[in-house]
Amino acid sequence: MRPRLAPLLICAVLIAAAGCRRSAPIRLTAKIVVMGPIRDFNVVGRKHPMYGFGTYVLGGPVVCRIEAPPRTRLRVFAGVMNPDADAPGRRVLDVLVQGRRVMTFEPFNRARGEPSGFIVAGETDAAGVLTVAVQAAAAARNHDPMVCGFLVYPGDQRLRVDQIVAGGGPEPIATLLPRDEARRRLRERGMYFTPRPRPAMPPPDFARARSRLPAPIYDERPDFVECYWKAWEMAFRHWRKPAPGSPFVADFIDEGFNESLFLFDTAFVTMFSSYGRPCAPGIEALDNFYVTQMEDGEIVRQVSEAKGLPVLLAEPGSAASLNHPIAGWAEREAYRFTGDRERLKRVFEPLRRYYEAFAKVRDAGSGLYIASFASMDNSPRVPRLWCGVDTSAEVAMLARDLAWMAGKLGRKSESARYTREAERIGDLINRAMWDERSGFYYDLGAGSKRLGVKTVAGFWPLLAGVADQRRAARLVRHLTDPKEFRRRHRVPSLAADDPAFSPTGSHWCGGVWSPMNTMVIRGLERTGRPDLARAIALNHLDQVTAVCRRTGTLWEYYAPDLVAHGSYPRRKQLPPKRDFVGWTGLAPIMYLIEYAIGIRPDAAANTVTWSVSSPQRVGISRLWFGGTTAGMVCEAARPSGRRRLRVEADHPFRLVVTWRGRTTRLRVPAGREVSRLL
Repeated sequence: MRPRLAPLLICAVLIAAAGCRRSAPIRLTAKIVVMGPIRDFNVVGRKHPMYGFGTYVLGGPVVCRIEAPPRTRLRVFAGVMNPDADAPGRRVLDVLVQGRRVMTFEPFNRARGEPSGFIVAGETDAAGVLTVAVQAAAAARNHDPMVCGFLVYPGDQRLRVDQIVAGGGPEPIATLLPRDEARRRLRERGMYFTPRPRPAMPPPDFARARSRLPAPIYDERPDFVECYWKAWEMAFRHWRKPAPGSPFVADFIDEGFNESLFLFDTAFVTMFSSYGRPCAPGIEALDNFYVTQMEDGEIVRQVSEAKGLPVLLAEPGSAASLNHPIAGWAEREAYRFTGDRERLKRVFEPLRRYYEAFAKVRDAGSGLYIASFASMDNSPRVPRLWCGVDTSAEVAMLARDLAWMAGKLGRKSESARYTREAERIGDLINRAMWDERSGFYYDLGAGSKRLGVKTVAGFWPLLAGVADQRRAARLVRHLTDPKEFRRRHRVPSLAADDPAFSPTGSHWCGGVWSPMNTMVIRGLERTGRPDLARAIALNHLDQVTAVCRRTGTLWEYYAPDLVAHGSYPRRKQLPPKRDFVGWTGLAPIMYLIEYAIGIRPDAAANTVTWSVSSPQRVGISRLWFGGTTAGMVCEAARPSGRRRLRVEADHPFRLVVTWRGRTTRLRVPAGREVSRLL
């Protein structure tokens, strides 16, 4: 009997061995590396749990990355659904394996809007990586591919699509569900930034802090000084400490809009609150965003103050979340006060990752960046908006900020790389968004067509270093034209020759906003036009002060043709926020010090420059920069034009003063008053 059984036993052993080889576990890791907002679905009947939700990426692919031993054969199931199943051809998908298109799939034709899916085979490369991407086909009318999940199986696994869709089939090696990925990313936030321990700040008390804040002297306009102190009083009322249970690590000045903390608002608040150092929150307020940064580098534009979580209208991965990347600009502004290279080291990596995250909202056709309603929500630009000139210029500016930081840190190759990136994006903006006939920058709509709506967004290329001197000169003509942007209150958010322009502001249909004016005046300075920059700044300061005297407060935005806060002509729409120190604090604080008084500190150079314009007594006491506290005053000009300058400080520094075309340079010693006749 044994000789007869031997062949059978040998066969059984071989079959078992083969089975063992087939069932041997494959060690791998897998992630959805490119994903966007999560969308919920109501699915009827028995279906795989993945179909309860999906993810989409505006204009780009959803990408799964699998890492396993090199040359491992795998099969990947992708669950898809067409929630907009009103007609064929709306969502047509191209499927790429290792970057090569392997199939085109249309959920409508196959499943009539019901859950469906497809299976692709692939093999990891020599580095052990396999990527599967789902993107919109060129002919698709909807360019936002929707994926409900990925399931990974061994390469020899037999699979049936209908069985998997119904929630059956073999057990996958890996299950990748967008909602799970989103939750995992939330748990792993802030991984690129380590906050520096900072002494606890005292509870906000304006009455006590006033004696430590900088005290401006401007006899020419006492109402400017009155508004200055009103703004600080309001800022201290809006001072917030991190809520219990939130991931926040720094005190901040709330913008006064709602219960969210906004990246855009916070960046501008730091620009004027830096003057309140060290007794008011400063640039560290941005740390609350760095510690909530997503694993893929995204910094969500709006998070709840209570939990630090993204809010509904700032869904991670969407253009509503990835917009206005101005944190790098805010860091540059703060560096003038701190000269803190150590901070540059700590924020460089978060900002570098943030820059890379904007690939999620890059338009494949133009190479520029998709914008959303968050870019001026009721503006006539919005209904047809695709790529925004503001968002695109701000991404270029972020690249330039990274180049500047890398230069300060001695990272020459990285500085050169980001300079090239800024120039590359700038070239795209100039080719696609600049209109030579009208001499203006416009947004792009569908098909990369310029929209032709003149908004204040068209001036961002000045600050971003995109507009050369010829283009800058053309833009200045628009700023100085009373029929467009030179209104009673400069600079309206919409040109006055647009049919939608509102003399009362109507939000973004002409409203004058402090952050936009700050962008314009800094852009003018960057292109060598300081006189126009100062004229616009003083006009805005004058209007904000006049309205504050009438109403007793600061406002979210202002009317372009009236001395009034902005307003809607129809009651159904929301009025501007009052007590809005947020970005509006820029005017009474920063504009007063830098454009009316004319003082600017540079902590890294240990220098203060002072361009004196007022013939009356002018100056400031308790000005803080880089650890130095200084006071300086110019007495009123004599009939001869000469005037007495007095300066003192607790640490030595250099002062450069200009009055009536004459420049005086002083070395101010510590602890001793210096007096000089100008």
